[in-house]
Amino acid sequence: MDISTKNIIISTVFGLVGGGIITLISPYVNWILKKKETKQNNRSELLAALRNQIQNIDFDYVEFRNTQNYSRIRNYLTKEIITKIEKEATNISAVGGDNRLSGINNYRNLLLDELSRIEREWYLI
Repeated sequence: MDISTKNIIISTVFGLVGGGIITLISPYVNWILKKKETKQNNRSELLAALRNQIQNIDFDYVEFRNTQNYSRIRNYLTKEIITKIEKEATNISAVGGDNRLSGINNYRNLLLDELSRIEREWYLI
């Protein structure tokens, strides 16, 4: 066998092996990318639904605690926010004050701020 025939055989074998490896790996890589995209879409939809629910004029944090969306996001909230939301109505601060987190409906702003933090943590923005 001369050198050019050996080179052709070696190139063919490497081409077949490389093509076989790519054929086996390609669906797996595609599956990983699709899984990540689905996860990001689900997270975006959850945050959008939560924002709509929180920004509703009739928002009631006591009812919110009993929703499916709250159950889904609860594991990602800070312990401080969970404590504030899950305490009884005695946690409502007095009306007034200079702080945007004061007043009867301070839960709305607390939750919206927390959703923004989670959105950054999940690299959605």
